Amino acid sequence: MAKKYFGSEFRSKEVIEVDLHGLHLWEAQHQMEKLMALINPEEVREIVVIHGHRRGKSILRYIREEFQNDKIDRKFLALNQGITSLILKQ
Repeated sequence: MAKKYFGSEFRSKEVIEVDLHGLHLWEAQHQMEKLMALINPEEVREIVVIHGHRRGKSILRYIREEFQNDKIDRKFLALNQGITSLILKQ
């Protein structure tokens, strides 16, 4: 059964999915900053960010180009342009 975590949904103990599409850019930025402050990389290895891509690209650009955090090892750009995976340092 999936757990809700800060408006996000656990797919497993190690992968979190967060849905940002439909939010304003400032809301998405706030959600990501709060999420990263709460995440423990020893328990979570990946964050799948759903940001969308058809109704504007501001959140897509923010996640892929601007968003940085010391807990992130790398970003994986999925074939689906509306999703970016953040792989955390272990």
